Amino acid sequence: MRRTLRLALPLAFLGLAACAQQSTLPDATAITPEFLVGTQWEVSELYGQPVPGRAPTIAFSDDNRSHGYAGCNQFFGHYQLQGDAFSIDRIGSTRKLCEEERNQIEQRYLRGLKTVRQAIRQDLDLILLDEAQQVVVHFRPLTEAPVL
Repeated sequence: MRRTLRLALPLAFLGLAACAQQSTLPDATAITPEFLVGTQWEVSELYGQPVPGRAPTIAFSDDNRSHGYAGCNQFFGHYQLQGDAFSIDRIGSTRKLCEEERNQIEQRYLRGLKTVRQAIRQDLDLILLDEAQQVVVHFRPLTEAPVL
C-alpha cells in the first residue's frame, strides 16, 4: 500500500503540473512559416507585463531574417523554425542614444529574444516561449492605419 502511494503521489503531481501548464495557454497551436512571414508583430506583453509607450515590433522574412523596433533602436537577426523548435540569433542593432526607460525595455526585449526556444500561435497572436516553457514575449499582429 505504501509503495503504491509513493508512486501515485508523484504521478498525480505531474498530472496536475501538466494541466496547470496547459491552462496558461489554451488553444495554442504550432506555427508555420506562412503564419510568421508577411506580418508585422507588436509586443503586447514582455515577460507578462505591458510595455509603456511605443511597443517593440518584429517581422520575419521568408529567408529566415528578422527585423524590427526594439524599444529604442532598430534591430535585425536570424530565426530558425524547425518543427516545434524556434530560435532567434545573430541579433544586432543600431546604436542610437535613448532615454533610460527605453534602453531598459530594449535590453530586456533583445535579451529575451535570445532565450526563445519555441513559438506558438494563440488565435491570431504569436507567443514566444523560453526553454522552461515560460512566455517571454506575447505579440499581436500590428494593424496599421490605412494610407489616405
